[in-house]
This record gives sequence, structure tokens and C-alpha cells, in this order.
Amino acid sequence: MRNINIWRLIALVTLRVVWVEPVNGSAQDLRHIYYGATASVAHLPVWVAKDTGLFAKKGLNVEPVQIRGGALITMGIMSGQLQFSGAGAESVIAARIEGGDVVLLACPTHLEPIYLITRPEIKSAAELKGKSTAVTRLGSSTHFYLRAALRYVGLDPEKDMTILQPINSFKNVTVGGFIASFKM
Repeated sequence: MRNINIWRLIALVTLRVVWVEPVNGSAQDLRHIYYGATASVAHLPVWVAKDTGLFAKKGLNVEPVQIRGGALITMGIMSGQLQFSGAGAESVIAARIEGGDVVLLACPTHLEPIYLITRPEIKSAAELKGKSTAVTRLGSSTHFYLRAALRYVGLDPEKDMTILQPINSFKNVTVGGFIASFKM
């Protein structure tokens, strides 16, 4: 129920910002805002609003910036290079614990679409013990969820698997570099 209420709040705020009376002004008057985006479908509404001109109607020039992982997005927000994003809660919480000046306004998703991709010979989670795996970025949502999933199936993420951050984790799975990859 709480998850539904958060979605309603976000929908109402979005409607208020985007679909009320348009702001009169020229293209030069648009306020430029950088939005940190990952490959997650959670960022799709921002891309749609930009592509359909809904932000421009409100005097905003929102520029989605593709960044690999919530940890880098959180650093971008703290540095002032990004104004806002839909970064995962784990990177914001980690930054706050370390004294970072960043705010988590809402965490609307209860579950993200996440996949554990393995080689065909892996038939159970127990077979992952002693193997290497890859995540998009250490400290990212995929890293957080992988560690939680390993604990859930009885594996210790600190001892039972080596978790690395390669340049292209999916490629490493398909060409034999790693036994599994965790992707959102």
C-alpha cells in the first residue's frame, strides 16, 4: 500500500509540473537542467517528457545524461553537475553515511526488473560458489541487489563469490570471462 501511495505522489507532482498551463517564453528562457539516467526503464518517463516537449512547455530544458550507475549519478548530484535523478537508494544512503550532502526525496519502486544471467552449465545458485561475477559498478543497484540475492540463496557475497566491475559485464559473460552477471 505504501508503494502505491508513493507512485500516486510522484504522478501528482509530475502532472503539476508538466501539464499545468505552459510557461510563456522563448527557447533562450528555458532553464537547463541535467538529469542523471541509467539504462533502467525507471528513467523512461523523463525521456518521453523530453522527446514530446512536455518539459519545454514548462520552461525547462531537461537534458538526460546517460551515466553508468547510481553511485556516479549520486556523485554528480553532490558535485552540482547534475540537478536531479532517479538514482537507487543504496548509493544515496552510502553517500549520506559518508557525510555527503544529498537528499533522497522518494524511492518509488518496490522491485526493479533485475536478471541474473549465467552460463548454460550453471543450474542452481549453489554452483556459483567460488566463481566470479560482474556488476555494472561496485556500489550500484546491481551490486546491492546481487549481494542481497546471494544472501537470500545462502551464499556469503564476501566469501563465496568474487564480485568485479568490468568495462562490459554482459560481454564478459558471453565470451567466457565470468560465470554470471547481474543486470537491471
